[in-house]
Amino acid sequence: MPRKSPESKTTVVKNSGEGSDFTEDEARAAERTFHADHEYDRHMGEAELSEIYDSADAIVSRHDPEREEVVSSIRNDYQGFYKDNDGVAHTVNLRKISTKTRPKKTLSDLIVQPLDVPKPNRRKLKPVKRDHNLLFVVGDAQIGYRRLEDGEVLTLHDEDAMRAAVALAAHVKPDVVIDLGDTTDLAEMSRFGADADHFHGTLGPSLERTQQFYMDLRDATPHAQRRIILDSNHSERWDKYMLKNAPELYNVRVGKTQHSQLSYPGMIGMNDKNFGWDFVGGYGEATFRYNGSMEDFQQPEDEDHYAREDLAFFHGTKSSGRGGTAVWLANHPHNQDRNVVQGHTHKAEMQLHRDRRGKQLGAYVCGALCNLNGNVPSFHSAINEKNRPYRYSENWTNGVMVIRDYGDGDYEFQQVDIQGGVLRYNGETIDARELEQDAKEEAVRAARSTRRRR
Repeated sequence: MPRKSPESKTTVVKNSGEGSDFTEDEARAAERTFHADHEYDRHMGEAELSEIYDSADAIVSRHDPEREEVVSSIRNDYQGFYKDNDGVAHTVNLRKISTKTRPKKTLSDLIVQPLDVPKPNRRKLKPVKRDHNLLFVVGDAQIGYRRLEDGEVLTLHDEDAMRAAVALAAHVKPDVVIDLGDTTDLAEMSRFGADADHFHGTLGPSLERTQQFYMDLRDATPHAQRRIILDSNHSERWDKYMLKNAPELYNVRVGKTQHSQLSYPGMIGMNDKNFGWDFVGGYGEATFRYNGSMEDFQQPEDEDHYAREDLAFFHGTKSSGRGGTAVWLANHPHNQDRNVVQGHTHKAEMQLHRDRRGKQLGAYVCGALCNLNGNVPSFHSAINEKNRPYRYSENWTNGVMVIRDYGDGDYEFQQVDIQGGVLRYNGETIDARELEQDAKEEAVRAARSTRRRR
């Protein structure tokens, strides 16, 4: 039996039907009889009956229209009886109206609330034995939804690619996890304007799926000492939208919180101590500078910090459709003495070079976790005459990166491609569709076990 909302209540209105000729006292007696016969209602999760008062032609229940709103009502006409002073029974027409009400929403109810963060599993971990640190890199999931006119929902992200990425993260047990950004698409807030009316009412589910992705990665990487989210052009859409349309709410904090409750990090739950990720803000400059100690020197205080930095992660501001992003990165003056990894381009790239001391360095672009077939609003995407996105194969690639730090200044960079939800890593295969089927079968087994225990 479905559980009723604690905010709902049922009231009963009862009055005489048309053509009835019983007196007011008789009506009150019938009302008392009805209440006595239906005392069980009070033990079935329903609220008590409303106070009864007189109106011109009927006996109705009192309610407060200022505080309550009617959800639904059901009218039932039926016959009752009473006995007169001579003991003769008379039939009367009665009417019962069952009305379901709920409290009206207050201002605090209308304010969007940040998502609740589930607690991590505090299981005891076995130490990982290896002679190096391992870094796991993801980016550009572009989480979002298109809701079509016929009710079909298309994802901007690739669920299979995301599922495979989480599975690989659990397999490699990284010490550091870096998300290069653009995890949520936020097409509703783009300065370019939406390409269709598909995005109405999809922001909430997009934020919920974003948080779930971060929680999946958190739970899959319990050994990680740090998990980093880098600001990006798509998450920056949130700040720009707020500044343009609701500047009074920008950067508002209630209590001592790291992030504004109405900021992008605040909305996905990053103020909760259980979230397990750090956010590096300031798109364009937001950088995680890794030097083996897993500290991010966002604002270096001396030149020695720069001297120790030989691997940097950022979302990226440059994107070349012809595969030239990595070349541009390698030739940038800021990157002449360090390895760099960025996202933004949605396509895995690599460019190696040597500095003047003869040290080999690399500029890398990580693959994406988004849909590759036209669902993501882009330069090439288009909407047809049926208000559906055309199927278009973007020149993008799905993938993640695994980086090994051997502690001597040398790194091993590995691009891991994901094709159709399938990735192959060091001779092993991870198929997201098989993982989904396994999860469904496990859910069925768990449900059966629960029923047996009952």
